[in-house]
Amino acid sequence: MENGLERYYGGDENWLRYVEAVSVNWSAYGQKTELLDALNGQEDIAKVCVEKFPYNIFKVITEQTNSLGGLCISQCCSDEKLIKRVRTMLMRMP
Repeated sequence: MENGLERYYGGDENWLRYVEAVSVNWSAYGQKTELLDALNGQEDIAKVCVEKFPYNIFKVITEQTNSLGGLCISQCCSDEKLIKRVRTMLMRMP
């Protein structure tokens, strides 16, 4: 049984459509390598983070948050269940 946001994950197809819809600035983003390293190579999450947190992205991805069960985005990017938790959180954010 999943206890976190991952239980509300809408599926990979919905996630990929979301990533495509919001990934406006990825091609021009200048710190792709550093961001991908911080997110364990999760390019889809990186693309969304560039849009959601354009000015303080590295601070945001390393801050613990209650939405992720006290973890930070970067900590969640090496576990499939936690990746779904991050994806769900990002999709629910304005």
